[in-house]
Amino acid sequence: MKVYNKNTFKYLGIFALAMFLYVGCAELAVENENSPLTEDVLSSPTDIEALLPTGFVLWWQNTNGFYLLGTGVGTDTYTCSWGNTDMRNRGEEPRISYDNSPTASGGTRGLTEDPWYGMYGAISQANDVLNGLTGDDALFTEVPSSQAGVSDEDYTDMVIASAKFLQGISLGYIGLYFDQGYVLDENTDTDGIQLQPYADVLAAADQKLAEAATLASGLNGVTLGAGYISGFDAMTMAEFVELINTWRARLMVLEPRDPAGVANTDWDQVKSLTASGLSYDFSPEGDDTFWFSYPLLYGNLGNWIRVDQRLIAVMDPSQPSGYPVDGTNPGEATSDDDRLASDFIFSSPAPFRPERGYWFFSNYYSGRYDYHSFFTTAEGPMPYILQAENDLMYAEAVIRTTDAANRTAAVDAINNTRVGRGDLTPLTAADSDAAILAAIQYERNIEMFHTAVITAMGDARRYNTYQPGSLPHYPVPAAELLILLEDLYTFGGAKSNPDSPYNVKPAKLDRSIIDQQIGRAHV
Repeated sequence: MKVYNKNTFKYLGIFALAMFLYVGCAELAVENENSPLTEDVLSSPTDIEALLPTGFVLWWQNTNGFYLLGTGVGTDTYTCSWGNTDMRNRGEEPRISYDNSPTASGGTRGLTEDPWYGMYGAISQANDVLNGLTGDDALFTEVPSSQAGVSDEDYTDMVIASAKFLQGISLGYIGLYFDQGYVLDENTDTDGIQLQPYADVLAAADQKLAEAATLASGLNGVTLGAGYISGFDAMTMAEFVELINTWRARLMVLEPRDPAGVANTDWDQVKSLTASGLSYDFSPEGDDTFWFSYPLLYGNLGNWIRVDQRLIAVMDPSQPSGYPVDGTNPGEATSDDDRLASDFIFSSPAPFRPERGYWFFSNYYSGRYDYHSFFTTAEGPMPYILQAENDLMYAEAVIRTTDAANRTAAVDAINNTRVGRGDLTPLTAADSDAAILAAIQYERNIEMFHTAVITAMGDARRYNTYQPGSLPHYPVPAAELLILLEDLYTFGGAKSNPDSPYNVKPAKLDRSIIDQQIGRAHV
């Protein structure tokens, strides 16, 4: 348990820092005189560069935070009936709406507050770096190179590209997770800034990532800054561009909120990006201090969280797609896919309370990444974007663009894991489009389990595998809406619980009552 006790306080401290950094943007009309971008605090170019490691930690901890256990239960990735991180509410059947109110429990609010303020905290760090090094009011024009044989100019371009990359991945997360958000960068005038729909946020994220790739692609002999991303100090700029290409493709593929939106994806662009995408797994190294993953730490605890029965039924169609509501145990599954035995551990019965609903039950828990666990330490590679994800996006783009010339390359990309790890029958170019697309969906379910939870959320939307009434995305946190004097709203439960007060935006609320609830004077 030493990981939990040690890191929880660091996590909370960094989250508090993110809240502090973002307050100047959130309040909009209030000048933050304590901004870290002052000559008193940033007295040298290395002080400015030092903001980047903190920014990447903010991004990482809030894309791999405790709250994602609740998000994962809501996507039928995990299953758990305990009340922590809103898991019981997210897993209720029929689905219920998300309680986006100022009086919700801290665990419930964390599903929106943690990623929202964490991402904007990371963006704030990136913005301060760019303001310190670029533009008419820049404090400095170059960062002294700390890499042998690399000029100050090239090193500075690496720093700037990294800051733009941090802007892009943070905005991208906001665009995938929420229905709307702010588009902020180093040039934004926050006076009167407005929330923008998720499509605009994602477009801004793609622009930042494209700018980062353009800058990095011109650098030779430069590696990523030391300590930026754990385990990737030796990343070359060519490898960095591969990562950016795959990331851009991921944002495009996961953007649609329903199957109809898939047709609007720029699959030619996805194909082009993934053709020059990851040739390695982007799995930052856990250090048991700042870089750790709560989905892995808890997801490998069979006495606390289980693999959803839906996923087991994908591997063994003779199994029910949901645990029988009468409690009848479906027993151990069988599959031609070797990964059922290598990646998942059978343990029956489930450690949950029957009175909360048998639909929470499952006989399986994860074992693929059991080295990063409360049973061991928060160390080792933490999967976030696997090369397999890039390969599968490439294959899907080839099929969806009817690219006959690359059809064999597409099925080979799928077979890398389908055959290489699953030992399943290889696909061939003669297989139908429908069969190949079905195989891609299957591989994404199995191979990408326990990577970024946002991929399961995006796939559930675009494949329409969500249960009726599930959240297509999360609302802006209530705390932020109160600052903006906007109506509270939420999602979920609409089809299964039509009387829910959170299905649509409610009538305008009495501001004095809300202000009393959060303990401030009405103004």
